[in-house]
Amino acid sequence: MVFNSYSFLLFFPIVLVLTQLAPAKWRNGLLLVASYVFYASWGKRFCVLLLGLTVLVYAAGLTVVCFFGAEGIMRMFAEEPEVIELGARFLRLISLMYFLPALTNGIQGFFRGIGDLRITLISSILNMAGRVAAASVLVLLWKMEIEALPYSYAFGWVLMLAYELPAMLRYLRKNKM
Repeated sequence: MVFNSYSFLLFFPIVLVLTQLAPAKWRNGLLLVASYVFYASWGKRFCVLLLGLTVLVYAAGLTVVCFFGAEGIMRMFAEEPEVIELGARFLRLISLMYFLPALTNGIQGFFRGIGDLRITLISSILNMAGRVAAASVLVLLWKMEIEALPYSYAFGWVLMLAYELPAMLRYLRKNKM
């Protein structure tokens, strides 16, 4: 479907009316689904592009909110200055890594959608084992404090991506998506 086609001439007013009739809290989701439908009509590869952009924007939003609002977020849950400071240090560091779980969750959703839970199970085990191993080294050997946690999380997410991404690319190539 292209912008100057009859199918778009039908598609656009339907989406416009549905968007206006939908409750306000559903509108963004409806527009996201409509975007996927529109891009899917051009080809499946455009859906993959849109999914990637959706994940990227979501991760960027989380990063900005957590990085710049770390102290405010912590003040909602704690009053002690030491706890707020430690929590803000943790949030600022972990916020810079939020794109990794956004990617791994998206890829895991893909494999769940096609019914291949073996990939998600193996990558989750790699993630957990990698986190424990990295945290052990960072805390016990390098004597790191709260910063050890985000670094160990990142290590686990990188292991997940290293396993999931090639598997997803193989699947996409095999099925010519």
